Amino acid sequence: MLEFYEQLPDYMSSDDLEILFNNFLCFVDLNEHDLEEALESLWELADRQWHTFKLLKSDIKIKVEDWLISTIDFNSVEIIGWIIGIIGHLGLERAFDILCKALKGDLTDEVRNRIEGAINEYGENVQNPFSGM
Repeated sequence: MLEFYEQLPDYMSSDDLEILFNNFLCFVDLNEHDLEEALESLWELADRQWHTFKLLKSDIKIKVEDWLISTIDFNSVEIIGWIIGIIGHLGLERAFDILCKALKGDLTDEVRNRIEGAINEYGENVQNPFSGM
């Protein structure tokens, strides 16, 4: 099921994407899944949402962000990489704040570098994925 998302057209309407975000959230809540595969699928949806040049509706944004926060594993550079990409495409401030606060903790150099890179890239404009365009 999750491999379906990478086969979607590059450009889609925000209404169609809203349905797909909800379907994704239902799927990951109800089914066993590989976390990295799920994050990659969510990134595919986030990328298509970014291409609409519209922010995700707030109710869906909250649900996506809640799920994403629940997946954070600071021991996995791959998971952190997917999460950073999704944050950037959807403007997920709460998840970004959690990553920023994690810098005070014990992280591998690779995870720390990824988070610091995201801070440099997104800066104070994380809530607006279209800033600088």
